Amino acid sequence: MIIAHAGLGLRIGEVLALRVQDVDFLRRTVRVEYQVDQDNSALIPPKTRRSKRTIPLPNVVSAALAEHLRFNPPSPRKGWEG
Repeated sequence: MIIAHAGLGLRIGEVLALRVQDVDFLRRTVRVEYQVDQDNSALIPPKTRRSKRTIPLPNVVSAALAEHLRFNPPSPRKGWEG
């Protein structure tokens, strides 16, 4: 999480809201479409339209995310589907 947070330059709520489908390993991009609500941990849209964005995926972050997914395959979480 620290590598993704620092390497992508995201706010903590945006990092916590990242989903597997938001990461495009082939195009080397990450879509920021949600953030985590501090009050109830629900996924909510970012506060502004400009906050929804696609950003480059650095090699170091790509490698860290791929390694994380190798050992921790995604599973559906209630309320976090999207």
